Amino acid sequence: MITLNGKKFAESESEFLDSLFNSGGTCTGYAKRNKRSVTLKNMKGKKIGVINCHGVLCAAKQLDDG
Repeated sequence: MITLNGKKFAESESEFLDSLFNSGGTCTGYAKRNKRSVTLKNMKGKKIGVINCHGVLCAAKQLDDG
């Protein structure tokens, strides 16, 4: 589990479900460790941010194609 500014991100589905029933607090989304970065996703699985190898938190947002 990764905690950023008081928000928790689970690294697996079982960790997310455990956070729902334990008193530690509910997770906001998911985190996936990559080779040189960490990807942050919301509860629905959409990418919301990336932490790169230099420790910089980058926001991700979807652009409209029209």
